[in-house]
Amino acid sequence: MDYGGATYQQVTDDLRLHHGTSTARLSELCDMGVIYEDNNGYFHITPSDKVGEYAAMRDDARYKKWKKLGEKNGWFNQLRIV
Repeated sequence: MDYGGATYQQVTDDLRLHHGTSTARLSELCDMGVIYEDNNGYFHITPSDKVGEYAAMRDDARYKKWKKLGEKNGWFNQLRIV
């Protein structure tokens, strides 16, 4: 993968990885901010000065997603915090 980007399928095929392995590794790299996925489904290497910013954005997006799901399913109402 270079700064031009690569699709999920290209990464999977080029590295000869199984589907689940590719998904997990790409997700971990995105979580760390090392790579990011653009709106067209291409993964890119994050410029070194933006890694922390991209990691924080990914963490925030993941938090919002799970918070929304928890509110929708009423999980927060089921918790008893002492």
